[in-house]
Amino acid sequence: MNVLTSLTSLKNFTLLRGREQSSASYVKQSLKNLAEVTEKLFHAASSLRNQFESNGKRYTENESNSPSFLNEVDVRKESMENLLETIKSLQDEIQKLPELIEISKRKFQEEMTRFYEDHLEKALSSTIETCLAISKEKIDELTSFVIEDISEL
Repeated sequence: MNVLTSLTSLKNFTLLRGREQSSASYVKQSLKNLAEVTEKLFHAASSLRNQFESNGKRYTENESNSPSFLNEVDVRKESMENLLETIKSLQDEIQKLPELIEISKRKFQEEMTRFYEDHLEKALSSTIETCLAISKEKIDELTSFVIEDISEL
């Protein structure tokens, strides 16, 4: 597969994937798509590097071995290697995203559970205090009623 075909395929792939935004699983699907795009980009860059190296070999064989040409080839080769390393790092980070999302989701659920447990405990405590206050008030009313009735007898 040549570089132009790889890049065209990558472009078409990303354009098609950009239209799938309607489902709840969009984030997970997007991460999967992003990983696939990165992989295609990595293959395109590898293909580009291979093509560049073969062109460099041909030029080296056909052209004079002038130091300026060799320096240019070295700079391009180093740039290509840096690009490949960057793409590989990006690919590694993208592969970590689903795990990081799951960890964040779990932490969020734990925090929400703690939050609701705290509020539930406070609400329960407040309800118990209210019930006790009402009970004490009713007991006082009944006690005073009984005392008044006893004194009348």
